[in-house]
Amino acid sequence: AYLQIILYRCRETFRFIEKDSVGSNDLIYAAMTYLLSHFQEELTLGKVASALGTNKFALSKIFSGIFHTNFNQYLNEIRLNYATSLLENTDRRITDIYLEAGFESQRTFNRVFRQKYGRTPSEYRKTWWEK
Repeated sequence: AYLQIILYRCRETFRFIEKDSVGSNDLIYAAMTYLLSHFQEELTLGKVASALGTNKFALSKIFSGIFHTNFNQYLNEIRLNYATSLLENTDRRITDIYLEAGFESQRTFNRVFRQKYGRTPSEYRKTWWEK
């Protein structure tokens, strides 16, 4: 999770290199690069697999085998890290934050947020700013 936060915060400084230019055929590299570049969009396992030139079963196997999670959980983790950074560092409305992070609804955002942090986004922000 920390690596994802660091990568996201450095994305303005660093330039992602397309896998073809480094000669890598690694599907894991391609999947991570794609998700970090497109997490704010509406994504499905099928869309990502199609964009990477593979099938969704092969991609699903990577997430369960390598990352020990499923595609949606991994994508939500990336989105949560981004949203949490905005909660900690801005005073933007929570509605704007969850939409920018790529969540389709506030209900999904709140459910996923509460599962990870044990509190609502507004409670998290309040506790963070009180430090």
